[in-house]
Amino acid sequence: MLMMNHTGWHVAQANKMPWMDLGLGPVPVNPYRTPVVKSYQQALRKRVAQAGLYRKHALDAPLLAGFKQYLIQDLGVVNCSQEIDNVSRFLFFMDLSEASLKLMKDISKTRNFFYQLRMTGLSRQTIANYIKNINRFLCYILNATNLRQ
Repeated sequence: MLMMNHTGWHVAQANKMPWMDLGLGPVPVNPYRTPVVKSYQQALRKRVAQAGLYRKHALDAPLLAGFKQYLIQDLGVVNCSQEIDNVSRFLFFMDLSEASLKLMKDISKTRNFFYQLRMTGLSRQTIANYIKNINRFLCYILNATNLRQ
């Protein structure tokens, strides 16, 4: 809840819950300050979108549907939507026409994907998440298709 105090600033009132009361009083909110983080995130998202890195295949593609089933049923991952989205974006970058395993043949394009992620300004942690998600996808491919044998 926002209220106006004697200085003209809006004040955010926290709910009066005993475990949340730190005795610090109301927290001032400056209505004229633009959040720097939000504008940075908007600019970053715009750069990623302009680079085409948000484009992805339909999530009901057989390869992605099988991966989702593997995550939920075999690994017990409940919240896997971000992981599926990341893999779908990677597969789209590798092959615009369909979600396929053509990524196995083109290592330079795989490197280019991660280079593009870095050049748009995504953090190292975000890129590490992409790598982790793609590694898990490749483990699924190895297990589902018996490529190890």
